[in-house]
Amino acid sequence: MTTRDKKILISFLGIICVVVSFLFVYQPYMEETKQIQQENEVKEKELERLKALEEQKEYFLSETEVLKNTATTYLDKFPTEVKEEDGILLVRGLEKKVGTNITSIMLSEAEFVYAEDKAVIQEENNDTTTWAEKNAEATQQQINEIEQELGGSTSTTSQNTYTGTARALYRMQSNIEFTTDYSGLKEIVQYIHSLSKRVTIETINLTYDRSKGNLIGDAVLNIFTLQGIDKAYEQPETGNISHGIDNIFGTLELENKDQ
Repeated sequence: MTTRDKKILISFLGIICVVVSFLFVYQPYMEETKQIQQENEVKEKELERLKALEEQKEYFLSETEVLKNTATTYLDKFPTEVKEEDGILLVRGLEKKVGTNITSIMLSEAEFVYAEDKAVIQEENNDTTTWAEKNAEATQQQINEIEQELGGSTSTTSQNTYTGTARALYRMQSNIEFTTDYSGLKEIVQYIHSLSKRVTIETINLTYDRSKGNLIGDAVLNIFTLQGIDKAYEQPETGNISHGIDNIFGTLELENKDQ
């Protein structure tokens, strides 16, 4: 091999070394360096954001306290439990303080609405069998005959029941029928809005009575409760409620001979 060939071979090997160094050393290093620069840019932006937040620390702390107080005030409107007497007294207060004549009231059972933790909701079947099935000791044939005569039926309804541990929202609905005028209708809305408990109007239907100039209507009221909060059930203040006469049928009562 001549000297010239040796020089060409050495030059060729040098070029190969340069290419290999570029591909396997320099290029990965540059890519890693570029990635680090990009990460540093992201961290610098995050650092600037955190510095800006640090400068407004006192503002955020004060606003957080305000929001906590607002949330506490709002949660205080939700009782932990509502019973039938609460619904009855709500309607009684509506009739007494607003002057609305309420002709009927129907209360529903509390039903699940929403929960924070999205827990599994179990579906329970509520038995709605007839009185004969629950109380009479009769055969199935006799029950069917009685139901056929009375037009009754045996069925079940399903209801969702919350099984989680976080706060859960329930509602009990009160269906009422009432008679009022236009000013009384506005007072009804204002009265419900002023209640300390969380009560809303779900639906309301009105019909104008031309003979007397009154509004005849029906409405569905939602009475909400919040379970899972550190709050005890507050028994409603019944006040002085007239219980009427002792004997609504006007029948004769025999005196006790022992007296």
